[in-house]
Amino acid sequence: DAQMQSGDFLGYGDNSSIQTDLGGNVMAQDDIERLAVIALENFGAPDQMHIEPACLSAFVKQFYPQFRSAPGLANQTVGYDVSKVQTTAGAIDLKPNLFLRPRAGVRTLAVNSLSPQATFTAGASGVSGSSSFAAGVYQTAVTAVNDAGESSPVLGSATLTAGQNLQLAIGSIPSGVKYFKLYLSAPGGAAGTQQFAGNWANVGSGNYVSSNVQLPGLGEAFLLDMSAECMRFKQLAPLSKINFAIVTTALEFAIVMYGALFVYTPRFNTLFRNIGK
Repeated sequence: DAQMQSGDFLGYGDNSSIQTDLGGNVMAQDDIERLAVIALENFGAPDQMHIEPACLSAFVKQFYPQFRSAPGLANQTVGYDVSKVQTTAGAIDLKPNLFLRPRAGVRTLAVNSLSPQATFTAGASGVSGSSSFAAGVYQTAVTAVNDAGESSPVLGSATLTAGQNLQLAIGSIPSGVKYFKLYLSAPGGAAGTQQFAGNWANVGSGNYVSSNVQLPGLGEAFLLDMSAECMRFKQLAPLSKINFAIVTTALEFAIVMYGALFVYTPRFNTLFRNIGK
């Protein structure tokens, strides 16, 4: 908390960002070491890295040339796995996490009849700014989301020069929309190749701008200090029983518990963005 710091003390080590953008490159051991040291200098003790499975697979494949087997023996088990990385901050367990996968490509149809209708507009264009967009023609797709699900997409395209931002002028928004999803193609990509590139909260009709911070279709990973002093899951409400519709002779139900994750020391943890596969 900057307001609680002494004016003559800025902390130990460098005041480094706790996140790094790999820009589509495959994660290397050096990347894990660098962010583990940043967490360590913030007095953290990271011990787990939760990562998208495809990104972890790409990381492991870098070690395939180091794998050796003994030919001529029966019943050989081949393959190579990296489940832990030793760093200056200690051993880091690698945890493939399915929930970190980016969304699939844009749906052609709405999720259901209660999701928003694709009656809104989303005109795409390039505007001045400072971004990582390369020059080219980008295919865009925007969907609206409410509590019931995602709409069918509104398609478009925009021609950008290098470094421009992408702007979508969104209007005629149906009621009940909570946010929008943006899908983008690679520069020069064909229609239908758009991949998920982020969410926008619905703030009404107007211009929504992307500077390509989240690259389409790429994954992420979190290097975490899982100790109770750093973060803790707290129950918000008692267990609830929800009965399902009766469609067979079995009476099916779900037991649900509502909770929230409290992170007391955010700078004990670090984040990787845009990991290549």
